[in-house]
Order: sequence, then C-alpha cells, then structure tokens
Amino acid sequence: MRTISYSELATALRCSAQWDFRYGGRLAGSALRPRATAPLLIAGRAWGRAMAVWHAQQPSPEAAAAAHETLDAEYRAETDDLMDECQKLHRVLDHYVATGASLAHLDRIEEEIVVALPSERGARPSNRWRYQAFLDGYVVIEGLPWLVEFKLRRKLTPVAIVEKQPQLRWYAWAFARRYGINGAIGIMVDETLAEPPEKARLLRDRRGGVTVSHAKTQWTTAESYLEACAAHGVQPNPDTEAALRARHWHQRVSILFSPEDLETVGRELRSGAVLIRDLDNGRLYPIRNGGSLCRWCEFAPVCSDPSEWLIETMFDRCPPKRLRADKEDGCH
Repeated sequence: MRTISYSELATALRCSAQWDFRYGGRLAGSALRPRATAPLLIAGRAWGRAMAVWHAQQPSPEAAAAAHETLDAEYRAETDDLMDECQKLHRVLDHYVATGASLAHLDRIEEEIVVALPSERGARPSNRWRYQAFLDGYVVIEGLPWLVEFKLRRKLTPVAIVEKQPQLRWYAWAFARRYGINGAIGIMVDETLAEPPEKARLLRDRRGGVTVSHAKTQWTTAESYLEACAAHGVQPNPDTEAALRARHWHQRVSILFSPEDLETVGRELRSGAVLIRDLDNGRLYPIRNGGSLCRWCEFAPVCSDPSEWLIETMFDRCPPKRLRADKEDGCH
C-alpha cells in the first residue's frame, strides 16, 4: 500500500516540482534530502515535543524542567551552531509556562495514526492507499475528544485561516476512522511566537542618563515595561501599556468538527491520492510553480539547474517514495 501524509499532499498541491525533488525523483534522478535541516523546522519539531511533555506532566512541579530537557535533547542531535536557537527557544518556553493555560492529562503524545482511504466507490477501504497522521497530543474535555496541535510561528495565524487549514479536518477524520468515533471531534491549535519577549527598551536621555522607551512597537511585555518605568522613575505612557497588553504571544484556536463536516474528507483525500498516483507514475510531469514561497524552498538552488555537483554538495540521494517500503528512509 502507498502511504500519503499531509506534508506530502500539501507539497504536491503547492508545487509539484518541490514534491518531485522530495518524493518523486524524476527531475534529479532520485529523491533528495537536504544535508542541513532548516532551523525553523528543527525548532518546530522540538517545540511540539516540549509542549506535549509540559502539558502531559501537569500539574507536576517538574513539568517545566522536563520540557526544558526535551528541548535540549532535540538540539543535542543537531550541530553546535544551533545552540543559540535552542537558548532562544528556552526563553520562549519560560514565557509560555508563566503565561499559558495548561492542558492537564494530555495523552497519546506523538501518536501515529494510519488508516486506509475509502476506495473509489467509497463502499470499502482502499487496498492501495492509506493516510498517515501524527498527533501532538489528545485530551478529553467534558466527554468530548480533542486533538492538540502545537505550532511555532513567526506570526500568529488569523483565526479565519486556521479554521480553513485542511490538515486539521484530515487529522480529525483519520482519528475518527481509526477509533470508530461517530460523534463530534475537536482540534485545538496552540500557536506560539518563535521570538521570545525582550526586556523593555532603555534609551539615553539628553543629560546622559537612562530612560525607558515608550515605543509601542518594542518587542516586550507590558509587565516588563512597567517594571522598567518603576526602576528608572519614569511615568508610564498609558497608550504604550495598552498597546503592549494588546499584543498576543500565543493563541489557542478550538475548532469542533461534526460528522457532517468530515463527510467530504474521504473524497478530498482520494482526489489527493489520484494526484500523487499520476505524479508517481509519470502521467503528470512536475511543474515548477515559482512564486514568493521559493525563497523558503530548500530545493530552490537546484530547481532550475539540477546539476550533479550542486546536488552532491547540498543533498543526500534517496529512493523515490514509491520505491520505498513503509518506515524505510533509504537515504545514503
């Protein structure tokens, strides 16, 4: 059976050339894996695991220490030049622990769910295609099952966009299929800014002394601003305090899916499987879909010119996913 995930399908929908470099292997002669993992991807993975540990161990006083150790363990597997990023993430975690609401009894941390897609006629499960999902966590609130996704963001996502993200309903659908749930299923998306708050900004006054900045855009909290004002004998600006209190450092968006909401997901995923099938077998040729997202694409250096020397310098070669057994990485 061929397994597809949200990441693979989202990549194919975004840019089929990017999909081919990662999974297909036709443009470069094999699938490619970058030798250097993007720092934000490492941070996102480490953050999700640390958050799951912190919530799962509530209300233990050791929960924060366990979460910090999880961050360290994730970064120990990476190169030393990322340790500054790790320290920054520790500060993000300290702020989250101090201000965030915990989800006690979080369970099923990083659980893998694999379910067969519906067959083309929908009457039986497919014997060719299945969908793979990874849960950050799971919690029951007032008898209702809630899946939890922890996200580290450069900017918090507008709620209206969060609610439209297909990953959420696809995960809810997979969970319902795996455990035979016929009722409603909720998903909580817990987003946190990747940059920790800084101390209130200090300035030199006209006499060479130190005063506090009243800039509303400074990357700090209202509490830090008020503390700095008190320490330096400065009268706080009410507008600055209000602007800093209005800034959100994290958000938790709760979305409830009814059985009717999930009814079309099977058809969506079947359509996605058809797209992957046609890319796999070469019926569709990968299209380079250039745009603003190219600057974040790890394959941008070889997209227009997949020369051998550049590939060998920046990437490891892997078998195309269609040729790999399940659980097999295959890179060399």
